[in-house]
Amino acid sequence: MDATLRHVLKEKFSQREAVLTEIINLEAIRHLPKGTEHFMSDLHGEFAAFDHVLRNGSGIVKEKLRKQFPEMAIDDLEEIAVLIYYPEQKLKRQQELLPEAALYQWYLIVIPLLVQMTNYCGKKYTRSKVRKMIPPRFTYIVEELLTEVDTPEDKKDYFTAILTKIIHLNQADDLICTLS
Repeated sequence: MDATLRHVLKEKFSQREAVLTEIINLEAIRHLPKGTEHFMSDLHGEFAAFDHVLRNGSGIVKEKLRKQFPEMAIDDLEEIAVLIYYPEQKLKRQQELLPEAALYQWYLIVIPLLVQMTNYCGKKYTRSKVRKMIPPRFTYIVEELLTEVDTPEDKKDYFTAILTKIIHLNQADDLICTLS
């Protein structure tokens, strides 16, 4: 190893183990599934259509929903897809349509579904990359939800307690937008 490389490594990594850890990490990342590349061009005056294609990932979102929830009715899949594509608009509509108690129950249904989708879609990335995409104020909560989404029965109360507190503290909409 030449002196320049050794100097750069010493600046960035304080111990030999840190260098080895980074080498292992980078080599492992090379073997993860490749991310989806999407090439598009915005035709003048067609922003709405362009935006919709971006939001739905050219149909990939629905495809992933069908794979993750094969038993779910098509209408329900469509509702979740719309929530993922347009979370702010869908949330506003639900708040207008549903009384408070029904909205609360709706949150208890859709947040776990979004957590499952986030978990499913995030598996092709490192946990570090997924963590970096979460706003700092939700990092701990989302990590806990992702860890506990497929939890044994004895920890269901823990998962539900997190969801309930999120809803009671009026953070459900922001969390849904984050997960979408």
